[in-house]
Amino acid sequence: MENLNVLVLESTANERERICSFVRNKWKFATVNCFDKLEDLVTSMGNEKTDVVILNIDGYSTEVFDFIKKKGERHYELIVMSEAMDEAKILKTLKRELLFVKKPARDKQLNDALNSTIYNIQQKRLAKIGAEHLAYETNNRYAKYRETNISLSDRKGTQFVKVKDIWFVESKNTSSLFYNNSLIDGPKCLLDDITYSTFFSTQSIGEWHKKLAEKGIVRCHNQYLVNLEHIAKIGSEENTKLTLFNGQVIPISKMYKKEILRLKGE
Repeated sequence: MENLNVLVLESTANERERICSFVRNKWKFATVNCFDKLEDLVTSMGNEKTDVVILNIDGYSTEVFDFIKKKGERHYELIVMSEAMDEAKILKTLKRELLFVKKPARDKQLNDALNSTIYNIQQKRLAKIGAEHLAYETNNRYAKYRETNISLSDRKGTQFVKVKDIWFVESKNTSSLFYNNSLIDGPKCLLDDITYSTFFSTQSIGEWHKKLAEKGIVRCHNQYLVNLEHIAKIGSEENTKLTLFNGQVIPISKMYKKEILRLKGE
């Protein structure tokens, strides 16, 4: 584990020195800064990256709670110590993950909390590395198909469109409507002030999904396929919309959102 930046808030001088010495001895790779004033800790957090914050909230509780709620950050691990308050009340108030140590904080309790904190940091870093690797693999997996031509046929003949030029596909009963950039003869369509070339296919969206999924055009909704390359934003948990890089908004179903997030490496 490389160097961590740890901030400790404790009002009592002897206890502050004991806790800081314990953390320094336990985590020899850590930079540990100790404070007795909340404003000094806040200033330090604003000046440099913070990995772990250890707070004795007794005597500070209102100010500390307001500070954590206002910051609304989750990037640092939080250890909260208190004699006056119990864990359930603190969790209910702060509404974020934390480790609780009942005061007086004995060495074993501190040791357990620090071990759990390191484990959490390692797991999050592994998850981030995994997501970055997946994003790399996903982008490279589909990159080879960007210039691949898809043949679209109707009674007038066959046209070819590159995978990268397909924005999305919409189901039209048992048929499908392609929204593209590059079709020569495709009728123009103005949708939400965005102009597309379109192609009407008599094949169903399910049939097209089977053909196009391996090329990065995947199902986001029962009525839609979307090109992963063109997804700019995916709505929050309750938001059933996704936004493409051209500003187009289309539906996304909860049942497909998790898989799309995985494929995008989120």
